[in-house]
Amino acid sequence: MTPGEDKRLVAVAEKGPNCLFHLMAVARAGFDSEYADRYREAVARADLSFLEASRGRLSFQDGRTGDLANLAIFLPAYLSHETGTHLLIDMIRELMGSSPGADFDVVYRAYENLARFYNTLVLGASDIYEMPERYHGKEFDRIYRSLYAENSNRSPEEMLRLGIAEFSGVGREE
Repeated sequence: MTPGEDKRLVAVAEKGPNCLFHLMAVARAGFDSEYADRYREAVARADLSFLEASRGRLSFQDGRTGDLANLAIFLPAYLSHETGTHLLIDMIRELMGSSPGADFDVVYRAYENLARFYNTLVLGASDIYEMPERYHGKEFDRIYRSLYAENSNRSPEEMLRLGIAEFSGVGREE
């Protein structure tokens, strides 16, 4: 590349923690595959021995989950929810300040569920974690999926406002 020449950069977002699943696959933690045979040599022998000894702690199957699987696989979904709520926090502040008489509980639950909805899109899973029943997760999920299916280019602010309106029975204001 010569000075002043532009170089193209391509960002790729992948669904799920691929590195972890790679290590689980080569250790045959919970499943066996040709992938494990093909890539076992890519992991240092001492590391592979450790991973194989930890198979039970890394696997999740048949209704059982190893203690490390919870931390390595399922906890990141919760951490990504926290990140999502921080990204959307200014939006809820603005909404609460501009809508006199807004039901704080509905707005807050709509906001938490919108962060969860976006996480399902980013992580590629429709049911990544349960919201407490009082958050009306199933109702908001149905609403947000419907809104997104109608127009995937809606801004988060519009998704939130329409989601609140539909949940509250006001209807959509297009």
